[in-house]
Amino acid sequence: MADLGFPSYWANRFTKGVRWMPRITISGYSGFGDSQSSNKWATHAHSFSGDVSKIRGNHSLKAGFDVRAMRENRFQSGDMVGYFDFGAGWTRGPVDNSPTAPIGQGLASFLLGWPTGGNASQNASFASQSIFRALFVDDTWRLTRKLTLTLGLRWELEGPWTERFNRGIRQYDFTSVNPLQDNAATAYRKNPIPEIPADEFKLMGGLTFLGVGNPRQQINSDLNNFAPRIGLAYQLSPRTVVRSGYGLFYDLRNFTINQTGFSLSTAFVASPDQGLHFIASLSDPFPTGLVDPPGAKLGLMTAVGQGVSFLDPAQAPNPYMQRWSAGVQRELPARVLVDLAYVGNRGTHTGIGQSFNFVPRQYWSTLPVRDQGTINFLSANVANPFQDLLPGTARSGQFMARSDLLVRYPHFSAVNLSNQPIGFTWYHSLQTRVEKRTTKGFSAGFSWTWSKLMQATGRLNPFDDQLEHVIANIDRTHRLSLDWIYELPFGRGRHYGRDIHSVLQQFLGGWRVAGIYSAQSGIPDTMVDLPLTGPFRATDFVLPEHQRSPDQYYNTSINLNRDPRQAFAWHVRSISTRFSAVRTDGLNVWDISLAKDFTLREGMRLKFEGQFLNAFNHPVFAGPVGNPTNSDFGKISNQLNLPRNVQVALRFVF
Repeated sequence: MADLGFPSYWANRFTKGVRWMPRITISGYSGFGDSQSSNKWATHAHSFSGDVSKIRGNHSLKAGFDVRAMRENRFQSGDMVGYFDFGAGWTRGPVDNSPTAPIGQGLASFLLGWPTGGNASQNASFASQSIFRALFVDDTWRLTRKLTLTLGLRWELEGPWTERFNRGIRQYDFTSVNPLQDNAATAYRKNPIPEIPADEFKLMGGLTFLGVGNPRQQINSDLNNFAPRIGLAYQLSPRTVVRSGYGLFYDLRNFTINQTGFSLSTAFVASPDQGLHFIASLSDPFPTGLVDPPGAKLGLMTAVGQGVSFLDPAQAPNPYMQRWSAGVQRELPARVLVDLAYVGNRGTHTGIGQSFNFVPRQYWSTLPVRDQGTINFLSANVANPFQDLLPGTARSGQFMARSDLLVRYPHFSAVNLSNQPIGFTWYHSLQTRVEKRTTKGFSAGFSWTWSKLMQATGRLNPFDDQLEHVIANIDRTHRLSLDWIYELPFGRGRHYGRDIHSVLQQFLGGWRVAGIYSAQSGIPDTMVDLPLTGPFRATDFVLPEHQRSPDQYYNTSINLNRDPRQAFAWHVRSISTRFSAVRTDGLNVWDISLAKDFTLREGMRLKFEGQFLNAFNHPVFAGPVGNPTNSDFGKISNQLNLPRNVQVALRFVF
């Protein structure tokens, strides 16, 4: 590392096994360096289960239990050799809140050796455990010769994760005054800002820890996880069956132990005064050294000056899915089976992120154009009341942005609830399946799904009370699949050449052709906050299919301001993040195989198979650049699938 220009004190800090190139990212360019980390872990799952069955009259009863002990021991070094990010913070102009150029300013920062961000990690290991328990009972009740009813009930208890030595946080204490209050308030009274009177400057809260005045478990148990199931099958005729059902299914929470305080990243701070003077660079990234992890001994002062995330122990129910369906199956002549069904689903208690450290809405701009006055106001440098109080953090400099003081908890750069269980999803679909069972060496299947998946798992703006109801980012309106196997009718016992010579049989008989055709709609593309210059409809983005190309997948001549100098900042967003009409490229792929067995003698065979994956070489393109201020707006630069791939295998079996 010293040969790369890093100081000797930094290079000598690491053993040979972890002395790799620090991870470096440059805005607008591919990063380099090693993103690897030294990972050591062992995961153990011990299970004990049993069930008992009994048939009594027209009832088939079954009951059982399931107990699992899940243990995980892990050490992950993270960015222990350093991570450095080069953005436009030091090279934009003419002022420090000017819009960012599409490319180049990050590279300029790199050439100067001044990262705009970064850190070095010192991580702890952990040894965690959770005990899962479940009981179930179900009854398949044959009411009549044609009608069968299935009833079931399952109860689950996912035990909370604990850490063997309590090396983890419990939650954020919103009600206690942080110990930093007195010193910071004294400094703030010297240079208050008009928006926050000196007597209203409060530093509330901090992190609490497992087993330190708190229970050992990270979250509380969810005791009411009862999951009923019901199914109904009725035979309308010897060839027709109607089926319906409903079930509730719980998911595991699987929260990883949060080790803030026991693991700690020292922030890279290039300048304490917003670029007036530089105290650190790549040649000397941490001149004051690294901050050692304090564990739980700092209490509410843990990680002050940095960003923190946490769980709410009292609000961590297991997410669950409710699924229901109704369908009919019909057997047609010629061994054809048709299955037609409606399938629905609703997900509840989906965990979403919630930020508590946002600038209040009244300070954001609602103008339809870039509001430089608001940007100047929020990005203006003001006196930092935490100067010299929080060394080794981004809050240690002489100045800080006004926006950083206006948040609810200014002593932290971020305060995030990582799994607020208020998200939900809903899904409706028509699912069809036609199956041709094997006759005369031919079988085939066709399926088509027409569906819509919606979600409410995020907010348009951090201060919004309501979740955004939007088309899901994995929704695919149509999904079509066709599969077949055909034994060619040539050779002995076939329609053609049933009496051919054994030599010809080796070459002409026994060939099989199989294939799968897959087609599906693209996924909805995610939109940035669009700077509009006139009326807008989502369909304005969409070009006719015959006009689309990798160089222009979207209609780029619509009412959008494409000047990068007019990009939004601190703007109240009102345009949805996704639209059903604006989608990425869909799937259209054929996979074909050709196979034959050659019999050499009794007990000896050659098996030949040729596979033609993506046989017709149809590309599936990644989503285009969706930011109108980017010079590549509407262009595609990546292909998601592989080009045509031909594989030939010959296997000798004896």
